Amino acid sequence: MKQRFVIALMAVSLLVMGCPTSDDPGNQNNPGNTDNPENPDNPETPETPDTPVTPGSKYAEEFWGEWLRMDKSETWYINGSAIKIGSYTSSKSVTFSKQSDRVIEVTEGGAKYYLYASRIANASFTGRVATVTESGSQSNVSLQRSVARSGGWGQKVVDATNKANGKTTTVTTDNEGNFEIDDAIPGDEYEITPEGESPVTVTPQADGDDVGTITVVTEGVNFKTSIVPQSGYSCDMNELYAGTTYRFNLSVENTGDADCSIATWALDWDDGLSVTKPADTLLQTIEPGMKKTIAITVACASSAIPGDKTFKKIRITITDNKNGGTWDDSVSLKFHKTWVDFNIRAQSGVSGILIAPTGKTYSFTDTTSRTITAPWLLDDYLLVFSGAAAETETRYSFAVDTTPGTDWTTFTDFMNYEPNNTESGAAAVGNETIMSYLHKNDIDYYKVSLGVIFPIRSAPSGVTATAQSSSSIVLSWNTVDGATSYNVYRAASSGGSYSSIGTTTSAPYTDIGLLANTTYYYKVSAVNSLGEGSQSNYVTAKTFSAAPTGLTAAVQSSSSVKIWWTSAAGASSYKVYRATSAAGPYSNIGTSTGTSTYSPYTNTGLSANTNYYYKVSAVNSAGEGEQSEYASAATLPECDLPANTVILDEGVERGTRDDSTVTKYYAFVTRANTAYTVSLSITGNYTITATRETVSGESLFNCSHSLSDPAYSGTQTIQAIAQDSVVILKIYALNSRPKF
Repeated sequence: MKQRFVIALMAVSLLVMGCPTSDDPGNQNNPGNTDNPENPDNPETPETPDTPVTPGSKYAEEFWGEWLRMDKSETWYINGSAIKIGSYTSSKSVTFSKQSDRVIEVTEGGAKYYLYASRIANASFTGRVATVTESGSQSNVSLQRSVARSGGWGQKVVDATNKANGKTTTVTTDNEGNFEIDDAIPGDEYEITPEGESPVTVTPQADGDDVGTITVVTEGVNFKTSIVPQSGYSCDMNELYAGTTYRFNLSVENTGDADCSIATWALDWDDGLSVTKPADTLLQTIEPGMKKTIAITVACASSAIPGDKTFKKIRITITDNKNGGTWDDSVSLKFHKTWVDFNIRAQSGVSGILIAPTGKTYSFTDTTSRTITAPWLLDDYLLVFSGAAAETETRYSFAVDTTPGTDWTTFTDFMNYEPNNTESGAAAVGNETIMSYLHKNDIDYYKVSLGVIFPIRSAPSGVTATAQSSSSIVLSWNTVDGATSYNVYRAASSGGSYSSIGTTTSAPYTDIGLLANTTYYYKVSAVNSLGEGSQSNYVTAKTFSAAPTGLTAAVQSSSSVKIWWTSAAGASSYKVYRATSAAGPYSNIGTSTGTSTYSPYTNTGLSANTNYYYKVSAVNSAGEGEQSEYASAATLPECDLPANTVILDEGVERGTRDDSTVTKYYAFVTRANTAYTVSLSITGNYTITATRETVSGESLFNCSHSLSDPAYSGTQTIQAIAQDSVVILKIYALNSRPKF
C-alpha cells in the first residue's frame, strides 16, 4: 500500500487544461501537435469513454484501460465488452496477447501491430470520508454543522466504481476515514460510495493523487471543492512545472439539498507554493447543485520539489455564516522540477511513441521533425519507433534537449543499437545523440535515462544592480536550484549587445574598473553540468561621480575657513566633511553646489588657532561617490586690534567705505605657506599709495603689519591686488571694531 495522505484533498473532475503564460514551458517548448486528427489540441489525452460498460468475458481485465497503437497513434480504450478508438466504438475483429505488462500484440486478420499502455490499472489514489455532526434541532435556523476533523467516524466500507468500465473496488477506511484505492486508471472518473450513502464522483489525475474529503450529509448544506484551469487557457494538469505561474479556479459546489447563505472562504497552502487570491472572501448564497469559483494563481518553487516531482496541496475552509458550520476540503496539484525536450528527426516520415515512467504516452506519426516536451523524470523513458513498410524505411535520429544530427548520406550503420525489438531488449541510452535505421516491420525500443542532474530552465530572479563607487557596481540575485555557477553579462544600453564579463559560484558579484558617472546594463544566467539557463531580465545601475580634485582650504579668520575644488562630471551637489586630524574621523558638516574660488564653501564657527582637515564627495543621481584627498588650513589666532577696527572683508573685490575716523589699514595674505607681494592704494581727495611688502603665511599671526598711515577726508576706496595670482585678502581699517 502506498503512503496515505492524511490531509483531506479534493480534486473533482480535473480537466486537462491550463494556463499559458509567458514563462509556461509547455507553451513555449511544445507547440501544437496535429498528429491525432481525433483530438488535435491534445493528442496524448483523448476522450475517456463516458458510458459505463458492464464487464463481460469478451476482453480479459488485464487489457482494460487506455492504450496507444504505436504505428498509427490511435488511442484505444478497452473494457470488458468493447473497444473505443478515438471517439467511436470499433467493430474490429481482433485478438490480444501480452508481449509484456505494458505491450499488447494485436492480431487483425493476417496483420500484427502493437498497443502500448497509456492509462491502465496500475495506479492508486487516496481520499478521506468525513461525517457532519449536528446540534440543535432541524427547526433551529442556527443549526450548527462542522466537518469531523479527527476521529468519530470509525472504520467504514467504501466502494470505488470506475464509471468507464464498471469495475468496483471495495475497501475499508481506517478510524480517521482515510482510504486508498489500488489498481486505478488515472484520468477515469470514479464514484466513491460510503456504505449507506450516495455516491460522489472524483477524478484522480495521477498515481498517488489525493481526491480530498468526501463529506457525508443526510440533509442540508454540503460542499465539494475542485480545481480547474481558468476558462480560455490550455495546458496539461499532469505537466505542471516549477517556476511557472498557472491560473486556476477553485470551484466550490453545494452538493447538499439546501441553500448555503452568505458563504465565505479562507485558504492556506503547502510550503513552497506561491498563491495569489482575491481580497474579497464572500461567496454569497450557493444554491443546491450550483457552484461559485475563486480565481487564483499558483506557482511552485523548484527548491520545494525534493526529487523530480511532488504533490502540493491548497486547503480551503468554507463557512456558512447564516446557518452556521464550517467545511474543510483541499485540492492537489502535481508539480515537476522541470521539463525535457525529446527532439526527433527522420530522413522520411517516421512513427512511434514516447512513454513516460508515469505511463503517459506521446505519439508521433509520419514525421521528419518533431519535438515532444515532457517532464524530466528520474526513472527511464521508453522511446519506440515502428510502422515502417518497404517503401517507408528511413534513417532517423533523436536527442535530448539538443538538435540531433541529420547528415543522412554519410550514415551507414544500419544495424546500430540492434537487437532492440522488444521492451525488455530496449537499448539503454542517455543524453547523447542517437542515429539508426528503421526497416520493414521493424520496431526499435530505447530506454532513455535522463540522469539525476536537472537542467536549469529558469533565469535567476531578484537580480539587482547597485553602484558601489565611481568605478564599481555590485550585482545580487536569488539562488537558482541546481546551479553550480552563474554567468554575468554587461551592455552599454538596455537593448545592446550583452557580453560576458565573468563567472561566479554565488552572488554577489562586483564589476570593477568602470567609468565614473556612467550607466551600465546587466543580465545573469545560471549554469550547471548540463548547460546554461536563460538570461534574466536586465537591470541597470549608474556609477557615482568621481571624487572632486583640486581641493584647497584657506583660512579666512580666527573662526572660519573657505574651501573650493574642481567640479566632478555629473555631480549635482557636494558633501563636505571635516576632521581635526588628517586620519579622521571625518564628519559631514554640510552640502554645497559651489566648487570654485568664486563660489566657495565657508566653514564658520571654528576655534581660533586650530588646524582643520577637509574632504569633499560628489553626489549624482546614483548617490554619493568617494571622498577626495584631504586639504587643511589653520584658523588665525585671536589677537587684539585697536578699538573701533573696521573689517573690510572683500577678498580681491573692491570695498567702499565712508568713514573719516579711519587712521590705519592692515592687509593679511590668507593663503597659507605661500608668499605674495601685495600693494594697497587709497583714493580720496588725493591718492596715497602704500609701501610694497612681501608677506608670507607665517606673518598671518602678526597683527601689526602697517602698510600706510594715510591722511584724507571724504569717501575712500580700498583695493587689494595680487601680482601673481588670485589671493584672498582681509583689509582692516583701524578705529571701528575691537576684534575679528
